[in-house]
Amino acid sequence: DMTRSRELWEASVRSESVYRSEYRVRLADGHYRWYLSQATPIRDDAGAIEGWIGTWTDIDNLKNAEEELRRTTDLLRAIADATPDALFVKDRKGRYLLVNRATEAFVGRASAEIVGQDDTLLFDPEGARVVMARDRAVLESGRTSIEEEHLTAAGITRTYLAIKTPCLDSDGNIIGVIGISRDI
Repeated sequence: DMTRSRELWEASVRSESVYRSEYRVRLADGHYRWYLSQATPIRDDAGAIEGWIGTWTDIDNLKNAEEELRRTTDLLRAIADATPDALFVKDRKGRYLLVNRATEAFVGRASAEIVGQDDTLLFDPEGARVVMARDRAVLESGRTSIEEEHLTAAGITRTYLAIKTPCLDSDGNIIGVIGISRDI
């Protein structure tokens, strides 16, 4: 961290711009903590730098939380992608928030194309209408639905056993639909 932070400091001094660096500091007990260092040049009336004013902030808890979030996200992605079933999450408006690799394969599109879109992008008009109506029923009833769906995507018609359940926030409010579809 020292080399990178020194290079950032030297670049800030050369360019006379704000310095910002996150780095680990070894404490007296041998443990490391993350800190954020920031400095802004102080200029005289002529605009010349006469000093720097800065802060040094302990961000160790933030860095640990970021690492835990990254670990949890990686674990969720690994679980989602390990299943051969299409797994997805949609918001209350029916827009995809998450899809796994099986979903990508079933519909013939990459997740970057799917996320943020609704079923009209993926399925023929009648299939999209049926899927969206079933999603609305789950949102309105708050109950899990298990039904067969006959859908055409990427020019191929398949029959799926679709399990859909409400997606809840930490307060128990329905914020969307979680689904698993098995090609049967």
